[in-house]
Amino acid sequence: MYVILLSCLAAVILQLLPPVVLISSPTKLTREVGQDVVFMINSTVMSEATWGVRDGDTNADLNPRLYRVFNPGGAFPDTKINSTTYAGRVSFVGELTKGQAWFKITNLNINDTNQYMARVILQGESSYRFSSATRLNVIQTVVPATTIPLQTSTKGLSTTASSSKTSLRPTTQVPQISNRSISIKIVKKMSGNVSDANSDAFKTFSEIFVSEINIIYRNIDNFEEANVTSLSDNIIPVKFVVFFKNTIKPDEICAPLKDAVKDNRLGRFKIVPGSLECSNEPSTNFPKNQSSSACTCTSIIAACTTIIIFLILVVVVLLFYIWRGRSHAEKGAESRRSSSVKDKDLESYENVHQMEDTSQRTTTKTARASNEKEIYETIKENRNKDTAAIKANVKPTPGPSVGVQGDVPPLPQHYQDLQIKATHSTPLYEPLKQRGEFGSKGELAPEDPKTYEHLQQSASGREYQSLKRYKDSESKV
Repeated sequence: MYVILLSCLAAVILQLLPPVVLISSPTKLTREVGQDVVFMINSTVMSEATWGVRDGDTNADLNPRLYRVFNPGGAFPDTKINSTTYAGRVSFVGELTKGQAWFKITNLNINDTNQYMARVILQGESSYRFSSATRLNVIQTVVPATTIPLQTSTKGLSTTASSSKTSLRPTTQVPQISNRSISIKIVKKMSGNVSDANSDAFKTFSEIFVSEINIIYRNIDNFEEANVTSLSDNIIPVKFVVFFKNTIKPDEICAPLKDAVKDNRLGRFKIVPGSLECSNEPSTNFPKNQSSSACTCTSIIAACTTIIIFLILVVVVLLFYIWRGRSHAEKGAESRRSSSVKDKDLESYENVHQMEDTSQRTTTKTARASNEKEIYETIKENRNKDTAAIKANVKPTPGPSVGVQGDVPPLPQHYQDLQIKATHSTPLYEPLKQRGEFGSKGELAPEDPKTYEHLQQSASGREYQSLKRYKDSESKV
C-alpha cells in the first residue's frame, strides 16, 4: 500500500512540476525567397541561450553565432554577425522569462538554407545543452509566364480582293477561388480540451478569433465568413477557412491578413512572427466532430492518479474506523468482565469472611472461657494439694528431742513461714478474685489467658520448686 501511495504522489508531482525539456521548431522548414522564418526553442527553466548555424553535422559548436539572450540580462546580436550575410536580418522575438527563445530571420534568400540550433544553459546547471537542429530550405518560386496576345496578319494581293487573318498564342490566367485555407500561430495558453470541436473551449476561442477575422475583412464586400477548423494547446496553430460570395484572386485573400499582422498581432491576439501561411488551393477541410474520449495522455494519467489517490484514502479511512470500532468493543467487553468478576469476588469474600468472623468470635469466646476456667481449676486444685501436703508433713513440736526415734525434728524457719503463708490467700490469686466470683457463676468472665499462664508459671517456679527441694532434703534427714 505504501508503494502505491508513493508512486501516486510521484506521478502527481511530475504532473505539477514543469518539464525540463527543450522544445524546438520542426526538424524541417521550407520557405520561399523573401519570406520570414521564426525558430522557436521553449523551456521554462532557461537562463541563457545562444542561437546560430550548426557547425557541421555534430552538436559541437555554432558557426556563426547569430544571437545571444540572458535571463536576466536581455538579448543582443553576436559581435561577429556583422561580417555575415545575416547582418540586419536576425532578431529576438521571444521572452526568455516566459521560456520563449525565439529567433527570426527576415527577407530570406537562397543562401540561408542551412541547419540552425541553439545552445542553452538551464537554471541550476553550468554546462551547455544543445537543442535539436532545424533544417531550413529556402526555395525560389517560379513566376508563371504570361504571354501577350500577338497579332499577325497575312495579306494576299490580288487585283480583286484582299484578306487578313489574326492568330492568338495560348495565355496563362490566374485561377480565381471562392475560399482559401489559412493557418497562423497564436501565443495563448488554453484551458480545456481545444482539440474537440464540440468543446466549450474550442467554441469560445473560435467565436473570438472569427470576430477578429471579420474585422480584417470588413471592407471587402465579397467576404462572407470564416470558420476555425482546428486548434492545439499553448502556442496555437489555428487553421481556418475564409469564404467569399464570389471568386477572388488568392493574393487578394491573404493581402488583408498580411497587412494586419505586420506588428505581430492579430487584433487582441499575439501571433508568432512569420507564422501566417496561405494555401494556394481551395480548402476542403471543415471542423470534424471529435469524440470527447479523445483526450491527451497527460489528462488520462492525471485522472487515473487522482482516482487512485482517492481510493487509497477511502480504504485507509475505512480501515482506521474498523480498527477503532474493534478496539472500543474489546475494551468494553473487558471492562464488563472485570466488573462482573470483581462483584462476584467481593460478594464471595464478604460471605466467607462474615462466616469466618462469626465462627471465630464464637470459638474464641468459648475457648477463652474454657481455658480460663481450666486454668483456674488447675491452680485451685494444685493449691489445695500443696496446702494438704504441707499440713500433713509440717507439724508444730514443743522443741527438739535428741535420741528419740519417734519424734519429728522441728521444721526449719522458712518452712514455718510457708506454712503460715499457706493459710492465707496469696496475692498472686488476687486478680482472679477481682475479675470473677468463683463458685457464684458457672462461667468466668473473658480475660487474657496470658495472665493465668503467668500466675501458673510464677507459682510453680518460685514457691513450689523451693518447697520441693526442702521437702526432699528434710525427708532424707
